[in-house]
Amino acid sequence: MRPISVRFYTPDDFSFKSGIVVHSSFWSRSFHAVDANALQDDELLSTRIFNPEDENVMEEILKLLDSSDIEFSDDDDDDELAEIQNREPNQPGGDSNSDNDEDIDHSVPAPSASGDQSTTPASNNRGRTFWMKKPFPKKPDPPGAIERADVLVDVKSPLSYFSEYFSEQFFENAAEKTNMYHMSKHGEALQATAQKVKQLFGMHFVMGCIRFPQLHMYWKRGYHFDLISSVITREEFKKLRSSLHFVDTEKPREADDVNRLWKVQPIIDAVRTRCTQLERAPRCYSVDEQMIPFTGRCPLRQYVKGKPRPLGLKNFVVTTSEGLVMDFEIYQGTSTPLAETSLGLGLNAVLRLVRTLPEKSSIFFDRYFTPIPLLDEVLKKGIDGTGTIMANRMRSVRSRSDSEMKQGDLDELTRNDEKVAIVKWKDSKTVLLASTCAGATNVEPVKRWSKKEKKYIDVPAPEVVRRYNASMGGVDTCDQLIEYYRVAVKTKKWTLKVSLHMVDLAIANCWLQYRDACRKDAVLRCNTMSLLDFRLAVAEALCASPKRKRLESNNENVQPNHSTERSPGAAKIPGVDKRLDSYDHWPSVDSLSSARCCRLAGCTSRTRTRCEKCNVYLCLSSDKNCFKVFHTRH
Repeated sequence: MRPISVRFYTPDDFSFKSGIVVHSSFWSRSFHAVDANALQDDELLSTRIFNPEDENVMEEILKLLDSSDIEFSDDDDDDELAEIQNREPNQPGGDSNSDNDEDIDHSVPAPSASGDQSTTPASNNRGRTFWMKKPFPKKPDPPGAIERADVLVDVKSPLSYFSEYFSEQFFENAAEKTNMYHMSKHGEALQATAQKVKQLFGMHFVMGCIRFPQLHMYWKRGYHFDLISSVITREEFKKLRSSLHFVDTEKPREADDVNRLWKVQPIIDAVRTRCTQLERAPRCYSVDEQMIPFTGRCPLRQYVKGKPRPLGLKNFVVTTSEGLVMDFEIYQGTSTPLAETSLGLGLNAVLRLVRTLPEKSSIFFDRYFTPIPLLDEVLKKGIDGTGTIMANRMRSVRSRSDSEMKQGDLDELTRNDEKVAIVKWKDSKTVLLASTCAGATNVEPVKRWSKKEKKYIDVPAPEVVRRYNASMGGVDTCDQLIEYYRVAVKTKKWTLKVSLHMVDLAIANCWLQYRDACRKDAVLRCNTMSLLDFRLAVAEALCASPKRKRLESNNENVQPNHSTERSPGAAKIPGVDKRLDSYDHWPSVDSLSSARCCRLAGCTSRTRTRCEKCNVYLCLSSDKNCFKVFHTRH
């Protein structure tokens, strides 16, 4: 007799590869053959009929399975398996003949998916997986942001946060490499310094906040912006930006160096190093693609359909649910430093980004990254994963079709090892999600607009959908913060675009850190700087330098536009970085017909003494020294 190949999920269902499906109930001493009269002679020869009255029939079948060349399911078998497993008891094909189903244990130990030895002879390390219609075991809700009331949080100045990403050594190295490039390219010295590179960055921050249609308008008389035009001349600005470099391009590279981002690697490393040093706690993180917009010629340029800026360099990013960037990796094609696996680019990118995340964290990603093997891989690291999934990646899972479902309906399938759940939910469209931490339990209503009823209606939403919606938007939040005041420059150099994007990303991270510190320090929201004010404060601190006396003008005969001149009034209090830098603060006594109010908080006196750098009036006499207090007290 040739070996038979049997697949089973419960002792009641057996499927033979010969085409004969035998349904038997050992407990009810009954035997049923499906289409037995239609069997051909050759089919009967390949089918063995067991006597249901034999008490050892189950043991005999298991011994045959153990000694046969049976192999567990391939893709086609999985489809049949899921179809049998997903049958409801009252549907055709199920066992409805037994009257005592509730008193009978129909469970049979399923082969272990991990390949561990089982106590039953049918296992033999032949692990297989299948999906069952059963609730997924609930796991605790993912932790949120860690609040430490017992730890005093120091709210630092904007420049202090920025300096954690770009050190003084970074600016000195950039100035050195910029001078070397300009000398080799033009044969003249540029005399760039670390302070000038800082000023270049600060001026770009201002340009991102206050945009003119043409670059020269920042220096043009009548339109000029003093924070830019008073720092360096327009021509010096152009030379410095066109020659900005971070590496020595004349130095020969190693033969095995495949890094295609080598020209901007120092600034990438500066930002990434600080991102990887940020505090990591078990919480929710999201992984997604981020675009560095660039439409010029670049070997790394990608087109990602559906993105607001679809053309540019692709950047894989992991952030917190609030948008704080924890790590990133710019895509370089085959030279991208990702894990060496055969599971695809999306899985490799996620495994590269989550390697620094702590255990008991939860990561969320979209369908570009979500095959079932990815969930298994991150689960091995002690991290839960949740993401939308493409339907063509789950062909072996049987559920209701989209046409059979109405808004609010859901199907939940749990893998036999109870580690992964798949939930199909019908909202305005069908959504398919896979998760290792949440299923369809705790269904709660969400508001949706009904075009038919012309009003908001309650639609039941499963827990996995609510968790996904609450935690997946971290990278989108980061993109939004960058896009608000992105430095918009027209250039043919992709290296400049990448450099400015790294600076914008660092500023967004700095502001999120500052805002989090203000919350923990119980700073009122009205006293917390907005992203715009924070960005301008960093720009003002970087651009701090003696004022230039001459303004650039394209036409000396152009009359000043008096409508744009500042109206009389109190000068703005400078930022804390500029106020406390202990550099170039000189008192000056102005000839005024009437004294001005002292700008030190709490002082009601009047004075004619002004700080030339801060441009504010402060008391300076034998009785009061508000000038010193203003420049030394935080």
